[in-house]
Amino acid sequence: MISPEHWDDAGMVKRTMRGYSNINALIEKKKRVIDDIRIELQLADIDPTIYTVKDAYQRKYKKGIYEVKVSPYILDHWDAFVDYQVKIKKIADSTARQYRAAKSRIQLFEKENKVKLTFDSITTNFYDSFLYYMYSVRGCSPNSVGNQIKYMKAYMTWAVNKMKYTLNVAYKSFTKPRNPTQIFTLTKEQLDTLFFLDLSFDLRLARVRDMFCLCCTTGLRYSDVVRLDRANIKSDHIIINTKKTNDTAIIPLNDYSKIIVDKYPVKFPKISNQKMNDYLKQIGMLANFEEEHEVITFRAGVKEVTKRPFFELLTMHMGRRTFITQSLERGMMPSTVMKLSTHRDLKSFNLYINTTKGRIKHEVDQAWNTLSKDE
Repeated sequence: MISPEHWDDAGMVKRTMRGYSNINALIEKKKRVIDDIRIELQLADIDPTIYTVKDAYQRKYKKGIYEVKVSPYILDHWDAFVDYQVKIKKIADSTARQYRAAKSRIQLFEKENKVKLTFDSITTNFYDSFLYYMYSVRGCSPNSVGNQIKYMKAYMTWAVNKMKYTLNVAYKSFTKPRNPTQIFTLTKEQLDTLFFLDLSFDLRLARVRDMFCLCCTTGLRYSDVVRLDRANIKSDHIIINTKKTNDTAIIPLNDYSKIIVDKYPVKFPKISNQKMNDYLKQIGMLANFEEEHEVITFRAGVKEVTKRPFFELLTMHMGRRTFITQSLERGMMPSTVMKLSTHRDLKSFNLYINTTKGRIKHEVDQAWNTLSKDE
């Protein structure tokens, strides 16, 4: 250790430090070694950044006493990656669970293929074999496979940029298989039907209907509406810190949401997401939502089309999608709706929009039904 007062502005040790000449000679020697590495990298058309120089130095002098041995097996560092995401990136608990589940799938892949994956083995050959395994062996949908690839790429990016475990960047060419998510939402007429549906004979169903309609008219996620408290109601607004994104949502109450909020002067219903989804299907049957819709699914990468009545498609998440779609159809600006729904980018926002047949016909009529009968 050398105290700061013994260093000069040129980065050398002052004469006031005992043994300064030997220390400065060592510094000069190391500088020449590192400068030689810089030149070698430039001759090889490699940008001599701090990281590439450091890696080249460690590779060249790996037998030195300062060598830090790092396990080459990717799963040996996966838990550290998740800890980083939780503590530094502040990801949600649900996202952390998905990352841990991704590790389990890779462990199964290793077990069934009798391999142990290293950083250097994450190549396009691995990508192809992993896709085959996920589709043909596990029978996963393209979206599930795409999520697994997303988690792998996030992990490899962390390994390269944060921990410098590897220089292998083949993972950057991996693409996420996915299929367009079908968006189902309530029309204005369907929302009004549910809102005014007489459920006085079953208070449990009435509470579920109210919470669902609150999502439909505020854009709240289930994870937020289930945490809703009277303290979140400020005059004519709902103000809540969202669980998923940690943003503060400030949502004005409207004719629908104000009536629902006023129904619960003490506390709001707390029901599990699964139970709410089950009860919503019962409510949909009572509302006569019998119209059939084509539902597209993928099993082991194979497209399947089935027809299901609309009541079977009702879920709590449909409420948020209904709010976004209905807000746009009622004339609100997309930027305003994004602010209310706490979306940060258009790409994710667009995934929630369901342009209905009625809206499409209305806009086509306005644009094209312009022939004058007098002509």
